[in-house]
Amino acid sequence: MDPALDRGAGRNAGPPDPRASMEKGRIMARKWQKRAIVFGVLGLLGLAIPSTWAYRSSVSFMRCGNRLVKLGEKKPEIAAKCGAPDFVDEYREEVFTEIVPDPFDNEINEDRSPIGRRFLKQHQWVEEWTYNRGPTRFLYYLKFRNGVLFKIETGPYGY
Repeated sequence: MDPALDRGAGRNAGPPDPRASMEKGRIMARKWQKRAIVFGVLGLLGLAIPSTWAYRSSVSFMRCGNRLVKLGEKKPEIAAKCGAPDFVDEYREEVFTEIVPDPFDNEINEDRSPIGRRFLKQHQWVEEWTYNRGPTRFLYYLKFRNGVLFKIETGPYGY
């Protein structure tokens, strides 16, 4: 038997339908468009999220030469260790403190939140010192409340 005739055995031996191949091409194009959109969105998120994470992160200490600055230290101690800051900012911050009820108080208090917890809202002054150690080191932000260091954050590289 002739091999040319044998190839079409069991199938429609006619020429392929051009509409079917066009439809298959459209389906493939839609798949690639969806993939491009998904990867484009993921790429944008990949660029945006790390830049917000890298802006400031909390640390528990800062090194000034061979000395360490830790949380809970006072402003004069830190100034003696690290010198004067490059920038000082002062602002008011809202602080919420939970009021823990006395367990022996049998009086019913109607001024409670729906879950039974009460908070005291206060405005406190926060002083933020910025240390810039140059373009090869990170910026440090030291936050003080009532003259006591309560937060240390690192930022991007200095300038």
